[in-house]
Amino acid sequence: MDQGTLVREKLDAGKAFVDELAKSMTVKVAFWLKLEADSQWYLYVASEQVSDATIREAYKEVLRVAGELNDPDLDPFEVKLIEVDDPFAVAAWEIMQRKLSRRATIALHRDRQFGGVIIQGAYLYSTPVAAGS
Repeated sequence: MDQGTLVREKLDAGKAFVDELAKSMTVKVAFWLKLEADSQWYLYVASEQVSDATIREAYKEVLRVAGELNDPDLDPFEVKLIEVDDPFAVAAWEIMQRKLSRRATIALHRDRQFGGVIIQGAYLYSTPVAAGS
Protein backbone atom coordinates (compact mmCIF):
# COMPACT_ATOMS: atom_id res chain seq x y z
CA MET A 1 0.00 0.00 0.00
CA ASP A 2 1.15 3.51 -0.76
CA GLN A 3 1.99 4.95 2.64
CA GLY A 4 1.49 8.54 1.44
CA THR A 5 -2.17 8.33 0.51
CA LEU A 6 -4.75 6.06 2.05
CA VAL A 7 -6.23 3.91 -0.68
CA ARG A 8 -9.95 3.40 -1.29
CA GLU A 9 -9.78 -0.24 -0.17
CA LYS A 10 -8.47 0.81 3.26
CA LEU A 11 -11.15 3.49 3.57
CA ASP A 12 -13.86 0.99 2.69
CA ALA A 13 -12.44 -1.68 5.01
CA GLY A 14 -12.27 0.85 7.86
CA LYS A 15 -15.87 1.91 7.32
CA ALA A 16 -17.08 -1.70 7.30
CA PHE A 17 -15.09 -2.39 10.46
CA VAL A 18 -16.45 0.67 12.28
CA ASP A 19 -20.01 -0.17 11.24
CA GLU A 20 -19.62 -3.71 12.58
CA LEU A 21 -17.86 -2.60 15.78
CA ALA A 22 -20.70 -0.17 16.42
CA LYS A 23 -23.06 -3.10 16.86
CA SER A 24 -21.33 -3.89 20.16
CA MET A 25 -19.64 -0.61 21.17
CA THR A 26 -20.66 3.02 20.84
CA VAL A 27 -18.56 4.94 18.34
CA LYS A 28 -18.53 8.73 18.61
CA VAL A 29 -15.96 9.34 15.89
CA ALA A 30 -13.75 7.19 13.70
CA PHE A 31 -10.96 8.31 11.41
CA TRP A 32 -7.74 7.28 9.74
CA LEU A 33 -4.79 9.40 10.83
CA LYS A 34 -1.17 9.58 9.79
CA LEU A 35 0.99 11.67 12.09
CA GLU A 36 3.88 13.68 10.72
CA ALA A 37 6.45 11.39 12.39
CA ASP A 38 4.72 8.11 11.43
CA SER A 39 5.17 6.04 8.31
CA GLN A 40 1.82 4.28 8.79
CA TRP A 41 -1.87 5.13 8.85
CA TYR A 42 -3.91 4.13 11.91
CA LEU A 43 -7.67 3.85 12.33
CA TYR A 44 -8.69 5.71 15.48
CA VAL A 45 -12.02 4.90 17.09
CA ALA A 46 -13.32 7.03 19.95
CA SER A 47 -15.91 5.52 22.24
CA GLU A 48 -17.50 6.43 25.56
CA GLN A 49 -16.91 2.78 26.47
CA VAL A 50 -13.13 3.12 26.25
CA SER A 51 -11.25 3.90 29.46
CA ASP A 52 -8.20 2.65 31.34
CA ALA A 53 -10.46 0.14 33.07
CA THR A 54 -12.07 -1.20 29.88
CA ILE A 55 -9.31 -0.97 27.28
CA ARG A 56 -8.32 -4.65 27.40
CA GLU A 57 -11.89 -5.86 26.81
CA ALA A 58 -12.39 -3.22 24.12
CA TYR A 59 -9.36 -4.46 22.19
CA LYS A 60 -10.66 -8.02 22.49
CA GLU A 61 -13.77 -6.77 20.73
CA VAL A 62 -11.61 -5.17 18.02
CA LEU A 63 -9.90 -8.52 17.44
CA ARG A 64 -13.23 -10.37 17.38
CA VAL A 65 -14.80 -8.01 14.85
CA ALA A 66 -11.71 -7.89 12.64
CA GLY A 67 -11.53 -11.69 12.74
CA GLU A 68 -15.16 -12.03 11.69
CA LEU A 69 -14.74 -9.57 8.83
CA ASN A 70 -11.44 -11.15 7.77
CA ASP A 71 -10.74 -8.23 5.43
CA PRO A 72 -7.18 -8.23 4.06
CA ASP A 73 -7.31 -4.44 3.85
CA LEU A 74 -7.69 -3.99 7.62
CA ASP A 75 -5.13 -5.18 10.14
CA PRO A 76 -6.58 -5.09 13.68
CA PHE A 77 -3.22 -3.80 14.88
CA GLU A 78 -3.88 -0.64 12.85
CA VAL A 79 -6.83 0.17 15.14
CA LYS A 80 -6.26 2.54 18.05
CA LEU A 81 -9.06 2.91 20.58
CA ILE A 82 -9.25 6.28 22.31
CA GLU A 83 -11.46 7.97 24.85
CA VAL A 84 -13.93 10.60 23.65
CA ASP A 85 -12.03 13.36 25.45
CA ASP A 86 -8.73 12.49 23.73
CA PRO A 87 -7.46 15.54 21.78
CA PHE A 88 -7.70 13.62 18.48
CA ALA A 89 -11.32 12.64 19.18
CA VAL A 90 -12.22 16.21 20.11
CA ALA A 91 -10.55 17.58 16.97
CA ALA A 92 -12.34 15.04 14.76
CA TRP A 93 -15.71 15.78 16.39
CA GLU A 94 -15.26 19.53 15.92
CA ILE A 95 -14.36 19.12 12.25
CA MET A 96 -17.30 16.80 11.69
CA GLN A 97 -19.68 19.31 13.23
CA ARG A 98 -18.41 22.04 10.89
CA LYS A 99 -17.68 20.30 7.63
CA LEU A 100 -19.33 16.96 7.09
CA SER A 101 -22.69 16.82 5.49
CA ARG A 102 -23.40 14.25 2.82
CA ARG A 103 -19.85 13.20 2.07
CA ALA A 104 -18.82 9.74 3.25
CA THR A 105 -15.41 10.99 4.36
CA ILE A 106 -13.50 14.20 4.60
CA ALA A 107 -9.79 14.35 3.86
CA LEU A 108 -7.34 16.56 5.69
CA HIS A 109 -3.96 17.03 4.16
CA ARG A 110 -0.32 17.39 5.15
CA ASP A 111 1.02 20.03 7.49
CA ARG A 112 -2.31 20.66 9.15
CA GLN A 113 -2.70 20.81 12.90
CA PHE A 114 -5.03 18.19 14.33
CA GLY A 115 -5.50 17.58 18.04
CA GLY A 116 -2.42 19.64 18.87
CA VAL A 117 0.00 17.91 16.46
CA ILE A 118 0.98 18.30 12.82
CA ILE A 119 -0.34 15.50 10.63
CA GLN A 120 0.46 14.09 7.23
CA GLY A 121 -3.20 13.33 6.62
CA ALA A 122 -6.54 12.23 8.01
CA TYR A 123 -9.78 10.78 6.69
CA LEU A 124 -12.82 11.24 8.91
CA TYR A 125 -15.91 9.08 8.56
CA SER A 126 -19.10 11.10 8.41
CA THR A 127 -21.46 9.04 10.50
CA PRO A 128 -20.66 8.23 14.10
CA VAL A 129 -22.75 5.28 15.16
CA ALA A 130 -23.86 3.83 18.47
CA ALA A 131 -24.16 0.27 19.71
CA GLY A 132 -27.56 -1.17 19.14
CA SER A 133 -28.70 1.46 16.65
